[in-house]
Amino acid sequence: MRCVKCGNEVNKEDFVCIYCNARLREEKIEKIPYFRRVTDEKWTSPIKGWNRFYLVLRNPSRAFWDIVHYRENIGSWFKVYFLSAVIYGLFGLALFVHVRTGFTIYSRILNGLSAYMLFFLFGLVYFFLFYMISIQLFSIGANYSINLKSQLKLRYGERKSKKEDEEKTTTMLEAEGIYPTALPSHLTAQKSKKISIMLWGFTPFLIALALSAIVLIISGGLSSQTINSAGELPAVLASFAQSIVWGITDWIQVIVLIGAVPITMSIALRELVNASTFRVYVSCLIVSLLLGLVLYFFRPSFLFNMI
Repeated sequence: MRCVKCGNEVNKEDFVCIYCNARLREEKIEKIPYFRRVTDEKWTSPIKGWNRFYLVLRNPSRAFWDIVHYRENIGSWFKVYFLSAVIYGLFGLALFVHVRTGFTIYSRILNGLSAYMLFFLFGLVYFFLFYMISIQLFSIGANYSINLKSQLKLRYGERKSKKEDEEKTTTMLEAEGIYPTALPSHLTAQKSKKISIMLWGFTPFLIALALSAIVLIISGGLSSQTINSAGELPAVLASFAQSIVWGITDWIQVIVLIGAVPITMSIALRELVNASTFRVYVSCLIVSLLLGLVLYFFRPSFLFNMI
């Protein structure tokens, strides 16, 4: 089919023209402001710095539209993954506030920093595994709902040679979903960077972690514990893990994972391959429900309780 605005031949499955960004068709879910695509606009320059982080929360459609156009220096490994571990280090610091010791003030400062580093290092490992496993599951779901793997090969330069293309008929090209006209440079000049883009989809979960850390820091619901040696720390962590307050923080993360992450993740995948919003949202919601269940039973507080 041809775009009614620019006249270029486009894939019949596309929702937005990849050449002029004109709307080709619209789903009912896209009438909801949060899911509304950015159309009939020309991309000029990337959003810089922390503005991208803020925009993913306020207007994810525009944020991921921008990211897909400029995938260099995405920054998600620092702003999402690394910050997750940094924030989780605050969990250790918050818990240490509720620990009584007979040490000097300098020893308490040192022990407080040690508690922070313990949780920070644990967070580096825990969130790397959590994010990578989650991204793999979201990708599997998207393969079933929008044929993600094939779309990535089509859109990001992994095409057959021009000579081979010329040997095929137009009908065969359309059947395979290959664009007869050369794809725009913003699609082929850069790698897809699927994992980095999908990491931005966990931005709401990062906010949930920050909110959980604040709850632990300001809460008086954690009963104070006394330790006289480092060997007593596992028992103290297990005691904190059983508290109502830490249980509340676990539920904050699970609720955000189930409620908000499917939205941002589905928009990220939709913008990446110009796919159906509804179909990819359904697959992301199913995966998030499964991840919420896994997160609840393998949350750090549960693991500490098993020490």
